[in-house]
Amino acid sequence: MRTLLIAISLIYFVAQGAAPQSHAGPDSPIVLSRENLAALRDSPETQTIKNVLSKKTNCINCAEIFKSAANARSLMVVEKEANGFGGSFVLVVFAKTAKLYRFWLYPIDKNKHEFEIREAVVQRKLTNELMSEITRKEYANYWIRL
Repeated sequence: MRTLLIAISLIYFVAQGAAPQSHAGPDSPIVLSRENLAALRDSPETQTIKNVLSKKTNCINCAEIFKSAANARSLMVVEKEANGFGGSFVLVVFAKTAKLYRFWLYPIDKNKHEFEIREAVVQRKLTNELMSEITRKEYANYWIRL
């Protein structure tokens, strides 16, 4: 009976889109370390997001995100962390929006650094202070043009 309860609980959490807690979770603080932002900007995961958003393909349920990307024309990846179910959670901010999007990227071919976007959801609105911070000149090099 206990095994059945555990299995049902796991199915429920997976169905709800829940995953083990990570720094890239909905309520975690965003740390704007320049070293971290530079590494994220140049990561294979970020290149996947840029390619998918530029082509508007290979992303299930991404209509709102495609719309935000088209309006913004640039994005900044602010956090990445391993997901307990595989792949990585990546938090993205689009220019001109105060929304934080969470992408779940899953590796297709680790040797080629190819990923697919398994999920893309709005996590939360960003504070005016944080939006004001990331739009300053010091952060211009971390924005990625679409």
